Amino acid sequence: PLSRRRPPPVLATVTEIERGRRGRMASPPAPLSILYGSQTGCAKEVAERLGRESLRYHFEPTVIPMDSYKRSNLPNEKVVIFVASTTGQAETPHNMKKFWRFLRRKDIPKDSLKGLKFTVFGLGDSSYPVYNAVARRLHQRLIDLGGVPFHERGLGDDQDQRGYDEKLDPWASSLWSKLLALFPENARRPPKPPGQLLPPIYRATLLQKTTTGGSGRHMEVDNSNNNNNGSGQDSKDDGGRSSSSSGGGDGG
Repeated sequence: PLSRRRPPPVLATVTEIERGRRGRMASPPAPLSILYGSQTGCAKEVAERLGRESLRYHFEPTVIPMDSYKRSNLPNEKVVIFVASTTGQAETPHNMKKFWRFLRRKDIPKDSLKGLKFTVFGLGDSSYPVYNAVARRLHQRLIDLGGVPFHERGLGDDQDQRGYDEKLDPWASSLWSKLLALFPENARRPPKPPGQLLPPIYRATLLQKTTTGGSGRHMEVDNSNNNNNGSGQDSKDDGGRSSSSSGGGDGG
């Protein structure tokens, strides 16, 4: 007797193949807001450094001054990193004044930020009578409104041997493990190695112009702020130094 033929194998449908392909694709980067208040550029530089470093851990950072941030979005944020300097005699930086004035309103419900996890790094100078006052006040006010710190508050001191970096480096090192614990998808992906280049801070374009008198070439450099990678042009303090130097007043 003739053997009964086996039915041909069922091929996966296009939909099933596409679903499997999507399952293997990496998830999109998690958004991360890094808000700063800076008078002379030092706090801005710290925020941009954190933004660029977050790229290694597959975040999509937005690095902007607090006064440029849409305050109505704050209760909807999962995580926010704040960087704030203290200027003069415990004064708030110019690009944080509106944000701070809003947070101090008495009509804001006490549980407005109950869904927010945050951390604060402050830049100050312990030689002044009131040290790192802005970062301390901001940290406490966020708690008063229901926010929950996911990482300890960091306070950088310009009087340390390495300036702000002496406190910033260990604070930032432990920051990423705390942050990855809140984002399991990011934690499952290996971080980009230190030797791997991140997106450039500056973009250079070679232009060639031809005129009746001959030809010439010149380079244009776009150093405008790029919020997606936390980069931007070097800021200068009141003395014309790079923002990595200590600024005037209690912070930068």
